[in-house]
Amino acid sequence: MKVNAAQPQQNEQQAQQQAAQAAQEEAIRAQQAQQAEEELRAQEALRAQQDQQAQEALKAQQAQEALKAQQAQQAQQAKARAQSKQAKAQQTKTTETEAQETQEAENQEEQVQEEQPVAAGSIASEEAGSFNLTVTSNAKLRVEPTVSARSKVTIPFGLKITSDSRVTNTDGELWYHVSYGGSTGYIRSDMVAVEETVSEEQTEATDENVEGEEVAEETQEEAPAETEEPQVEPEKSDEMELSKTEGEVAENNVEAETAAASTSEAPKKRIINSVFIVLICLAVILMSVTLMVFTRFRVVYRSLKDEVLKTNNTQEELS
Repeated sequence: MKVNAAQPQQNEQQAQQQAAQAAQEEAIRAQQAQQAEEELRAQEALRAQQDQQAQEALKAQQAQEALKAQQAQQAQQAKARAQSKQAKAQQTKTTETEAQETQEAENQEEQVQEEQPVAAGSIASEEAGSFNLTVTSNAKLRVEPTVSARSKVTIPFGLKITSDSRVTNTDGELWYHVSYGGSTGYIRSDMVAVEETVSEEQTEATDENVEGEEVAEETQEEAPAETEEPQVEPEKSDEMELSKTEGEVAENNVEAETAAASTSEAPKKRIINSVFIVLICLAVILMSVTLMVFTRFRVVYRSLKDEVLKTNNTQEELS
């Protein structure tokens, strides 16, 4: 009877032990499933983090490439500006050198002409008359009708003058006898254009009339003053033309200075615009980096929060 009484107790203990073992095995399986799920979530989070880091690295690389391209463009622009400045300086230097060489050649020519006087008797023929001339190029007024003669002054382009005679030298060249700036001399025919020519017969008739008037008015003192007036007028007109030419040159100089000032301001504006663009790019990059860091911390915080909640639930179940 004692054996039969102990048998149910043993069976009950075995059943309790099996139930406890089954519950323990179920808890282990649940814990393993939870661990597997956590590992899967961790792997997914790690994968998402790696993808995000790759995207951040790609964006950073793109930003660096854009910055390098901008720096290269700025370097090319600076190089182009330096080359332009160097070319302008070289051109200015060349122009100054040519002008200096031309001036030195003219000075040497004048010195040679002063040291070697022209031989007398270079005029082969002479024709008196009145010739209205227009200077077609800056021409030199020479003491004799030959290119080897010394020059007194340079007559500017576009000036209108009057010649009282024209001569042909022994070389067959045609020259006009003119007065300019208080100096008289000869100017070459290919340096002027003849607008109007008064024939010698008309000149002689005019001279005869003048001589008749002079004979009739020998006793009057006003005649010399009347004959001197036509000689003064050309000089005044020459001075007026010269002043107009100087005024035009001054206006051209002012326009050139204005254009140079505007040209010098253009590179400064381009530099300011480039700096502004660089600052904007840096600001955009900084905002992008800040947003990515905030997103990353948010993901990490959520994953940690989920793990803590799962751990608490597991402990509650086990307890």
